Amino acid sequence: MKALQYRVRQFYTTMKAEGVLPALLKAILFVLRKINFVCSKDKKEIVMNRLKVADYRNCNEKRFWWWHIENATHDPYFYYFLTDEEKEIMAEWYIDTSEKQFIGESAPPMMSFLYGFIGGNYVRRIVQLGHYAGYSTLLIGFLLKRLNYGKLFSIDIDKDITEYTQKWIDKAKLNDYVSLFCDDSCSLAAIDKCSSYLGGAPDIVYIDSSHTYDHTIKELNTWIPILRNNGFIFLHDASEFAAEFDRTNKGGVSKAILDWSKNNLITHHPQPLLLV
Repeated sequence: MKALQYRVRQFYTTMKAEGVLPALLKAILFVLRKINFVCSKDKKEIVMNRLKVADYRNCNEKRFWWWHIENATHDPYFYYFLTDEEKEIMAEWYIDTSEKQFIGESAPPMMSFLYGFIGGNYVRRIVQLGHYAGYSTLLIGFLLKRLNYGKLFSIDIDKDITEYTQKWIDKAKLNDYVSLFCDDSCSLAAIDKCSSYLGGAPDIVYIDSSHTYDHTIKELNTWIPILRNNGFIFLHDASEFAAEFDRTNKGGVSKAILDWSKNNLITHHPQPLLLV
């Protein structure tokens, strides 16, 4: 081992003395970058080809769990509404968010439900609290574009992630149907901007933001009075299992719904309907 270390040091000293080392290192780095580029490109093309044909069953990431359900032979309801171009955009979105580790989108069951509810009830004014990297925002935008009516106002507190989502909204050409706003979902500025953009009270509010107990209570107190009469509130990650998403360890969305309902729901008329 000592002999090998000596030879390596001797080789390094010689190359450095002769001025060869910088050029050699540059050549090695160039080759490594080329290899990495080719591997990444090949991997991307493979994934792209699978996603373009909705071959999610051969994608092993946990986010594709729906397609791994035993005996599942079809795609989620909402995928049948997407054009080939929109499917390709979603495929590119999956690849980019996987590389950046922006994973945490709404699951197919929730999106299928929202598609049916929005399309089946002529829902025109939608508020989304928490868009993260834009999965559900893109999909709702595609639906509104297909229906040719309605607007989505989506709020998220993260500036960088909002800028990232905006790039995908631009790429998908959905700016006529979707408006993003960066702020706390309960801020007065967000409420004023929302009212101006939608031109009326929201038909539905979809809450998928902090997942903390206190903030969810605040969101319900803030948005239910703004909601149209007999409007709907949808809350994602409201299961007991999802309570662990609450970084404050106070019970998350599920406990917030139970406590808020006990203290408030019976006093509201007409009553808003909470769907989880």
